[in-house]
Amino acid sequence: MIEEGLHLYIPPQVAAAFFGTVSGNKEGFNKCQLKGAQMAKDLFAKLVFPSLKDFKWAITSNQIPNCPVTVDDVDNAQKIWGKDVAALKGKTI
Repeated sequence: MIEEGLHLYIPPQVAAAFFGTVSGNKEGFNKCQLKGAQMAKDLFAKLVFPSLKDFKWAITSNQIPNCPVTVDDVDNAQKIWGKDVAALKGKTI
């Protein structure tokens, strides 16, 4: 109770924020892997954001002739940038 007669709760001064940054996510990848991940991200946008399963299928089944992007590049892009915001906005209600 404070002097005015009111009850007052003061929470502890513990504050925590948990978030990751793209630059932090890029750590641990070499230049070649980062370049491949960037190409995978660009190709994903050029194909108008297919599902991840369909995108990987198109790469593994050689549906895109002379495609330098591999499934590992797609996985690395997902680890670095996460899900694409434009794809999420276009596919959710």
